[in-house]
Amino acid sequence: MISRLFKFKKNIIKNQSGFTIIELMIATVVFSTVLLIATISIVFVSKTYSTSQINIKLQNTTESILTGISNAIKYNKPTPIVMNYNPNPTYSGYFCIGDNVYTFYLAPNSVDNQPLNYKDAAGNTKNTVGLILSISTNCGPNVNGVQLLSNNERLGELDIVPHGNGYQINLSVAYGDDSVLKLPVTTLTPNSDGTPNYPYYCDVNSFSLSFCSVDSISTLASSRLSQ
Repeated sequence: MISRLFKFKKNIIKNQSGFTIIELMIATVVFSTVLLIATISIVFVSKTYSTSQINIKLQNTTESILTGISNAIKYNKPTPIVMNYNPNPTYSGYFCIGDNVYTFYLAPNSVDNQPLNYKDAAGNTKNTVGLILSISTNCGPNVNGVQLLSNNERLGELDIVPHGNGYQINLSVAYGDDSVLKLPVTTLTPNSDGTPNYPYYCDVNSFSLSFCSVDSISTLASSRLSQ
């Protein structure tokens, strides 16, 4: 009787099996792989969404600026638009359409968020890289206005040339930092009429995780008012 009971307990112990170390390792590898794929998918979707939002915002900026300049031309008397551009030392310029004064400051070789400093008539230092719209009867550079560019955006080209009875407006706005946003040459010259022309492009060979984009657009506009 004792012998049979011992054999019965021994058989129960033999039948109690658990996970082996190899099985645990396989399960861990499978779980880690699934977790890695899920993480990569989430990061990819998040980056894609962020990229699309930046592109939409950049396009809205470009279209808003172009519409503003076009409307200023349409609803003001057809007077000549003179582009005043000074490449040194501030890479600055301005032009006027009626009471609309557009002042632009460029820093093609500067790091974003560290723009060129400009001092106004009162001696106040202004961070003015970008495009500023102000309302004034005096046609001249004016930093006391509305900044039309958002963070990490910079002006690539702003060209307003006579076309028939009106003007052709060429505009280019770029987004990105200096690690991915490049210029084709080191020394750049403005257009023949003195307007800025910085043909930015995105460096596809860059290992930076930063995103960049360039949006270019043009339109024709003419005044609806008589002289």
